[in-house]
Amino acid sequence: MRILFINISDTKGGAAKSMWRIANELEKVSHITKFIVRSKYSNDDRVIEVGRNRLINIFMNALGLQYKFLPVSRKVRRLAKKWRPDVISLNQIEGGYLQTRDLIKLSRIAPVVWTMHDLWAFMENGHRYPLPGEKEKNIYPQIGLPLGRWLLKQKKKIYDKCNFKVILPSDWLRGRYTQSLMDRPFEVIPHGIDLSKFRPGRAKRMLFVAEKTSKGLLEPILKRLDSLLKEKVVLTVIGEGGIEDEYRNIIIEHKGYVEDEEELIFYYKDSDVFIYPTVADVFGLVLLEAIACGLPCVSYDVGGVAEVIGNGGFLIKYGAYADFAFKIYATLYNARLRQELSERAETQSLKFDIKKIAKQYEEAFNSSRSDSL
Repeated sequence: MRILFINISDTKGGAAKSMWRIANELEKVSHITKFIVRSKYSNDDRVIEVGRNRLINIFMNALGLQYKFLPVSRKVRRLAKKWRPDVISLNQIEGGYLQTRDLIKLSRIAPVVWTMHDLWAFMENGHRYPLPGEKEKNIYPQIGLPLGRWLLKQKKKIYDKCNFKVILPSDWLRGRYTQSLMDRPFEVIPHGIDLSKFRPGRAKRMLFVAEKTSKGLLEPILKRLDSLLKEKVVLTVIGEGGIEDEYRNIIIEHKGYVEDEEELIFYYKDSDVFIYPTVADVFGLVLLEAIACGLPCVSYDVGGVAEVIGNGGFLIKYGAYADFAFKIYATLYNARLRQELSERAETQSLKFDIKKIAKQYEEAFNSSRSDSL
C-alpha cells in the first residue's frame, strides 16, 4: 500500500513525531510511505517540503479568513496527485500551507484518513479551548476580525462535500468530537512508542520537554518548589526558548531543541521525575516517551493526559502550583514512591507499543480503501 502523509512537519512536534513513527513501522511490513510537509527537519528522501505562504497567511488571518487563500496549497494537491497514493493520512493541517477547501480535492485523489491531533477541525478558529479570560480568536491559529462562527460554517460545508474517516488519539478527544459538528465515522487509536528504544534507566534529576519552553507555565511552580528544597537539584529543559529566572536550589540546564532521538532518550533515562505543566493536550507524546523510560510524571490534568500517564505519576488540577511543586518534591525525595511510580509508568507504556499501534493504523487505512471501492 502506498501511504501519503500530509503534516505540518516530518519530525518536529508531537503530531509529526507520532506519525513519523507509524510510517517507519509500516515501512517494515512492506508498505511504501511518502510525506508532504510544510517544514522539513529530517534528511529523509521520502519527505517533500512545500513551505508556506507566510505573509498571505498573516494578511488573510487578519481579515478573519483563516486558510481561505494559500497558493502553496496547489503544490500539495499537485504532488499528491502525481504520487498516486492508495490512501492519504491527513494530520495537522493548520500552519499556512493548506487551504481547508482542498480537503475536497484530496479526497478525490485517494481515501482520506484524518488523524486529529487537536480540536481545530471542529472549533471556530483555535486549536484548543480558551482558558479563563481568553478569547478563541486569539488562540493559535488566531484571526483578527471575529469571523469564527462563519469559519465554522465554512468547515461544515467543506466536510459535507468530501469523504474521510477520522482517527482520534484519546478518549478525551472522542468526547469533544461527538459533541461537535463532526458526523464522520471514527475510531480511537493512541500514539505509539518503540519500547525497544524507550526503556527505563538510572535517574538523577528533573526533566521538562516541549517543542517550545514557556516561562509562564514553569515559573510559579519552580518558585514554590525552590522554597521546599534543601539542596541543589538540576532541571534539564529541552525545547526552544529558555527560563531566565534564578533560584536558590534549582539549577537550570538549557539543552535547546533536541532532534536526535538517542540523545532525547538519554535525558529521559537520566532523570528522576518528568514535569509537564501543559494547559491543553489531546494526548501528550512526551509523556508517553517519559513513562516508557520508567519516568514518573507530574502534569496538569487536562485533555487526554490522564489516559497516557495512568497510575505512573500525579495529575494536578490546573493552576494548583503548590500541589504541583509538592508532588515533584515528594517524587524526588521518596525513593520508594519513585520506584513504585516508575514501575507503574513502565507497565502503563506497554499499552502503546508502536507495533500494535501501527497495526491498528494499517487496518484503518485498508478499511478506508475498502469503503471507497
